[in-house]
Amino acid sequence: MGLVSSHECDYSVAQKLLEEAIVVSRGVNLRATSQALLELGWIKWWQEDYARARALHTEAVEAFRSFGDDLGAGEALLGLATMEAREGNVAVAHAQLREAHAIVLASGSQRLGAVALEAAAAVALAFKRPLVASRLLSAAKHVLDAIGEVMGTAEKRRYAQLIADARGAANDDAAFDEAWQQGQLTSLDEAMLFARDALALQTADGPLDLDEHLDVGPTRA
Repeated sequence: MGLVSSHECDYSVAQKLLEEAIVVSRGVNLRATSQALLELGWIKWWQEDYARARALHTEAVEAFRSFGDDLGAGEALLGLATMEAREGNVAVAHAQLREAHAIVLASGSQRLGAVALEAAAAVALAFKRPLVASRLLSAAKHVLDAIGEVMGTAEKRRYAQLIADARGAANDDAAFDEAWQQGQLTSLDEAMLFARDALALQTADGPLDLDEHLDVGPTRA
């Protein structure tokens, strides 16, 4: 019930139910506790309690790992990377995303792969690469459509905000749309490799020119 309420943006009801679920399941049902922590983290994010949101996702990562659920830990790490990127903590987001991508690539999960592409887009935006973000967001939607996965209301809100931010940062609708079309023609494996290559191009001195190395058009600040 908490998950349903959260996905439909009934945050006040979902928060209460999830907090109760955490209390009841802690030490008894680790999976239920982990999932509730993950979902509650997104609720706190949309309520603009960013520090609490990150703390909950950090706890979720450890909770999933405590019983060997690598996919769950990967999803929580992806959430953390998105949050840290949106807060401007680029180095932290980059490290979390690289770790999560390794988990996703090993798993072969298409749904989680789409989540990973969305998180990579958030990090690309933090690196001021909106055309890279456009291609990744488009590829994520293409994957979800291919497997018949429908986003919940909260997920749609997060995704739409990333698209709006990427388009605004690109400041060039034609270039943005071209990158978007490239994403629509990209398989999950190709998109994950594209994202991984983009991450591998980061150096201690800051981001290299991803648009020069990855065929996505001119750089946009």
